[in-house]
Amino acid sequence: MAICGEQVIVELSEVANPDQFVSKHWVATRTGDDRELFILSGIALINVQGVSSAQWRRGQYRLVVNLAQPLVTAGQDPSQTGLQIEQWTPFVTPYALFNAGQSVNSGFAVDEVFDVAPVGDATNTVVVSGCTAVRDSDAIIYRVGYHLTLLGRFAPLEFTPIP
Repeated sequence: MAICGEQVIVELSEVANPDQFVSKHWVATRTGDDRELFILSGIALINVQGVSSAQWRRGQYRLVVNLAQPLVTAGQDPSQTGLQIEQWTPFVTPYALFNAGQSVNSGFAVDEVFDVAPVGDATNTVVVSGCTAVRDSDAIIYRVGYHLTLLGRFAPLEFTPIP
């Protein structure tokens, strides 16, 4: 179990909330062994506020990052083809912090980054999740930066028809 527990305090999807993901950059290239290498970075606006100067507010974040533009850059149709992820390296860090008034034992953290998901199935989105923490009732983590390195192969997306 994660050190932050099970509570999800932030869940952002780039597909549903594209304005919450800014400064997006990517590289899409083929490796020498005919696999695809995607490197993505950006900033997500998470707005997590602390509740007390006596304790940390800990919880999980989930960022759903859209792979559509990197897939297009690689010459693929993201409505038909996804990346079947074989290896990955996620990194998330606090980017914009704020503390109103006097700072009383305030603190900010990204305590953990979990594995990306899904792995194995072709996908055109990637979920990056982990633990964040903020301490002090007027302390806020406004933004986190993310960097993802994904290695895999192109594969058709599988859709489950709705009955």
